[in-house]
Amino acid sequence: MVLSLRRSIGGVIAGLAITFVLIVAAEVFSMNYHPFPPGADTSDHAVIKAQVASYPTWVLAVGAAIWAAAWLATRLGPARHWSHGLTVGAILLALAGFDMAMLPYPIWFPVVILVGFPLGTILGTRVAQGPPIPKA
Repeated sequence: MVLSLRRSIGGVIAGLAITFVLIVAAEVFSMNYHPFPPGADTSDHAVIKAQVASYPTWVLAVGAAIWAAAWLATRLGPARHWSHGLTVGAILLALAGFDMAMLPYPIWFPVVILVGFPLGTILGTRVAQGPPIPKA
């Protein structure tokens, strides 16, 4: 029981950790290909909002790998149960909601996130569960 609980928590933490790595990679990618204007005060919230509002579509599309986190959490959890991936997907959807409430993304971006995160979570958990085991 304790080992199962540890694996459950570990799977969720690993899924969130891989998401953190992917987000940092997407931010580094974004900073290199769509940098702030020279001399911009990056601690000013208005400057950050203006930068996000000017993001090209392809920069926003880089961060669409939610299925990887759900896949990892499901794969590492005991019995490859879908609840681990679902937990990671729900946490990330809530965090994305906070982010979208603070910054002026184009109208299509929240729609894609609200559809893509649940679909990515379902895809990741389904793939991680593997094929059903045939009954003998």
